[in-house]
Amino acid sequence: MRPTPPPRRSALPDESARLYGLDTPEAFAVQEPLERMLEPREVAAMIAWLAGPPGSDVTGAALAGRRGLSV
Repeated sequence: MRPTPPPRRSALPDESARLYGLDTPEAFAVQEPLERMLEPREVAAMIAWLAGPPGSDVTGAALAGRRGLSV
């Protein structure tokens, strides 16, 4: 099981933006429902939830932290 977060602040979106000729990585965020990048603390919270007691019944799943994109 693994979390599958959307664009987030890290080196990967920075490099992707450069490769696609975008001014900033935030340009990817316009495709997201909340139109913002996911913060590292939000990814950490999702992982902490999954690793803690509330996530103990979750098995064999990919959790998409998409903030409504797939709804």
